[in-house]
Amino acid sequence: MRRFLFVALAALALAGAGVLFSQASAPAEAHGKEVQIELRCAPADPRAPLDQSCEAVVSFADDAEPVSDARLTLEGVRPGKGDHATGDAIRPTGEPGHYAGTIRLSAYGTWILSAQVEAPAEGKVELTQEVLPPSGTASPVAQARARLLISFNGRDIANIAALIAHLLGALVLFAATAAVLVVGGTAQGQQGADQRRRIARWFPRLAGASFALIAASGFYNAMYNSPIRQPGLLHPGDVTSIPFGDAYLIAFGVKMLLAVALTLGTAMLAFRLRRSVSWLVPGVAGGAQAPFDEITSRKSLLAELRKDACVLWAATNLLAGGALLIDVVVLDYLHMLSHAGALSVA
Repeated sequence: MRRFLFVALAALALAGAGVLFSQASAPAEAHGKEVQIELRCAPADPRAPLDQSCEAVVSFADDAEPVSDARLTLEGVRPGKGDHATGDAIRPTGEPGHYAGTIRLSAYGTWILSAQVEAPAEGKVELTQEVLPPSGTASPVAQARARLLISFNGRDIANIAALIAHLLGALVLFAATAAVLVVGGTAQGQQGADQRRRIARWFPRLAGASFALIAASGFYNAMYNSPIRQPGLLHPGDVTSIPFGDAYLIAFGVKMLLAVALTLGTAMLAFRLRRSVSWLVPGVAGGAQAPFDEITSRKSLLAELRKDACVLWAATNLLAGGALLIDVVVLDYLHMLSHAGALSVA
């Protein structure tokens, strides 16, 4: 029991320390999974419309912060004519997120100019430009905007691993709690007492390890697997700025309350398993628990199980776990809605 409490408290302390010092340890590359590209092209000199000057503005879609290390190339195609033009490399202008380059077209007519993006995302943004001979007036500026998904990388692998670890920790915890409920409600006699003693011995250790895994992976997920960029849910004020952000925070608060209740309930269950004489010692004549079939036949199973504090705590914890699962489903749905809402207003 003392080991379980130590592990649980240590996990909570580490999570709290991470919340306090998250700003100092925040990696700079942690942004959303989308970048926004704006491309504008116009003749550098109205007297020479074939020489097009293009500017690209690259930013992260979730927070509009400029991308300083983008790699882009410029090219043009004249549909139906077979003409092709390759421009200079689009280079930074010195202003954060701004890149510029030029391209010389081979003929007048309708051209599709495109900026091919190689980093941090992969794809291209295209615009159609009508290039006409000099007329004494400046040609209009052609512009286009696109949102590109950042390619799969090491951060995605780490995010998936954290989600799997979080799920695995929860499954182990609930499986161990269910074992307490089943053995407590069905095991009888000396054999049942032996099963209970084994559960009482390994349950605190298994529960403590599960909570440590859940706390560590949960802290990571709050930072990197939330609807906004790192530090994620550690900056709740930023969450309110996204669609459905308020509802997401409410659901997350409910999740934290249920997690605290589950932690306390599991600690109490571990304590009861180690201290309850009725759980560890087989029943004796005159005071033994009625056989399971007899209890069922009298339709008093629930009443009989209420006499066992360990079984009662296990059942309560499983109910809290079920409520927690429902809340997680709500959180995942709100997560998807927040991204769909952000795309619809972009």
